[in-house]
Amino acid sequence: MGADALLVVPPFLKYVAGPLLGPAMLQGAAEARGHRVDVLDLNIAYLREAAPGPIAGGGEFVGDHDRPERLREIEARFAGRLRSFFPLDEAGDLGVDPVLALAFPLDAVERAVLRLVESEDGRWIEHALGAPGRRRPDLVGVSVLWSGQVLYGLAVSMLARRAWPGVPVVWGGAHVTALAAEIVRSPSYGTWIDGFVFGYAEDTFAAVLDAVASGGPLPPECNRAGGGVEHRGRQDVSASPVFANLDVYGVAHDGTRRIAIPAQASRGCPYGRCAYCTYPAIEGEYGELPWDVISRVIAEADRLGATLSFKDSLILPDRLAEIATLVDGRVPWSACTKLHPRLADGAFLRRLRDAGLRTLEVGAETFDGERQKEIEKEQSLELFARVCRAVEAAGVSLVVNLIAGFPGEDPRARAASLGAVRAIIGSGERPVKLHESRFQLERLSKMGRSPDRYGMRVVRAWPWASVLAWAEEKRFAGRRLVVV
Repeated sequence: MGADALLVVPPFLKYVAGPLLGPAMLQGAAEARGHRVDVLDLNIAYLREAAPGPIAGGGEFVGDHDRPERLREIEARFAGRLRSFFPLDEAGDLGVDPVLALAFPLDAVERAVLRLVESEDGRWIEHALGAPGRRRPDLVGVSVLWSGQVLYGLAVSMLARRAWPGVPVVWGGAHVTALAAEIVRSPSYGTWIDGFVFGYAEDTFAAVLDAVASGGPLPPECNRAGGGVEHRGRQDVSASPVFANLDVYGVAHDGTRRIAIPAQASRGCPYGRCAYCTYPAIEGEYGELPWDVISRVIAEADRLGATLSFKDSLILPDRLAEIATLVDGRVPWSACTKLHPRLADGAFLRRLRDAGLRTLEVGAETFDGERQKEIEKEQSLELFARVCRAVEAAGVSLVVNLIAGFPGEDPRARAASLGAVRAIIGSGERPVKLHESRFQLERLSKMGRSPDRYGMRVVRAWPWASVLAWAEEKRFAGRRLVVV
């Protein structure tokens, strides 16, 4: 007899387009082994209550590759709500709100959880866990993709233990993986959590449920806080995602409703050299997923009348062409890529457009030549302009990501580069979204592992934060000068 799992997605994620792929993959793998999984997406519930009605913007962008402005407003309100549970703290240069980064000592986080549990939001979580018809689960899983979910995830864990004594609580997700080394070193992470799973882990999740159902010990890949050894989860790339409870998702455009089904054609990154990025460390080595699994997800999106949002960290042109052949125009789809000469080929882009491609997201990051060399991602402004012209001519919308605040960045060069990018974007008529974010020093990035190599020193770290506070250093006349 199989086990019953409740898999919870805490708020807050700036994501409203459809279900998340990770929980759907875990559910598919577990159900293939005879278990039952109920995904409780508190993030979408939070968003629906925070902003009733349509959240997304115009219909030119497919999937979640356009971040609606209303989500920024909701995130700011959410950060204010988190702030009410904490004392103010100096966090240093993080590139993100310190409250969302959870830049606090462990005891401050635990006190904040207790305040949250006793608040109106705690009662909201408690009500969601005890919804009519939900029976006592055999396992509670919590999916945490970034630090902004941690506090509510801890509250979910505490309240689940209160409601169902003896039911194990297990955490997984990208943020948990980013903190793996810290978690296995310190038992303090296990106050309300029985185990942590690192990396892609469909097979491990099913194995945990096998153990729960049989009354046996949890597998070693379900790491205990302070266990001393880091066991990576076992993935199952043959698992097909299960998308359930879809009535809570979807965005409205002109009175219509359409959801975005997430998919992956690969895991890891085929480029894998960007010094600021954590994908290689968190996702592992690059590998392509089986075409039969991808085909089943395409067929499901077609059946649902949905769009398809490929969640790969980077899809190179050859792989885009293979996906286009597989989709063959049945559903509109989107993907993330990087600047490449083939994307300036109008005929190539038109073939992708005819096969259903509607949105491309590119990580341009910066056009400052020195910064490009340091982050190991050199791309020319001239190629960017050519790609923009080709994308527009093909009738594909474009999302461009830029990052400000890299160490050693000259503000004047940054302003000139940004002006040139905006001039290129503004010269066309097709919709282009420019997303600007600030540089963050992540623990598992090359820059985070060897900050001195990139002219930085780490000033401070916190147990639940994946980002590090840093100060810039420069070499001058054989001496190191700290820039303050």
